[in-house]
Amino acid sequence: MRRGEGDRPRRDGRDASAAPRRWVWLLAALGLALAAGRAWAQPVNGFGLSAGYAYHDEGGDLGSQGLSVAMDEQFVVLDDVTFNPLFQLSQEEGFGHTTTQHDRITGTARHVAFAFQVRKWFGPLYLGGQAGLYYRYYESLFAPASFSSLGVGAAAGWEGPSGWIAGAQADFPQGFPIPTPYGIRLHVGYRWR
Repeated sequence: MRRGEGDRPRRDGRDASAAPRRWVWLLAALGLALAAGRAWAQPVNGFGLSAGYAYHDEGGDLGSQGLSVAMDEQFVVLDDVTFNPLFQLSQEEGFGHTTTQHDRITGTARHVAFAFQVRKWFGPLYLGGQAGLYYRYYESLFAPASFSSLGVGAAAGWEGPSGWIAGAQADFPQGFPIPTPYGIRLHVGYRWR
């Protein structure tokens, strides 16, 4: 930096110190939303149906992405804790290859999860953890293959008072023979009360 350069205003006319102030406002708004949300809505019992995008990384260059659907039944066990048995299914298109396994996902990949999720609610927002049975089928260059195992996951989302829901979920199916598999699902849907 040349001498005196720090004293000059930026070329775009913005104040360089404005960025930290924006973060303070953003964090303050998020804190107020969480505080207001505690009085805004309580979780309710009901059946939920959602759909969205799924991505699964099988390690190396192997993976798949496509459409995901899910259904769950929500049971309120405490004022801000729910228990959600859920079923998820995704129909995905495979991609990639790995030279160490001499294999290639060439077509359809299907991922199924039967899981139990526990959610902690902060007004209309929730954080959750899950455990369940994960099943995967994919078509490869040599022969179709399928695997099943127990696994875990984490979820975060929002549920409005009108019943609309939006959420994100990460799945970590332990025990698959391909290293570091994980899945991500982004869903929107509706809960009948």
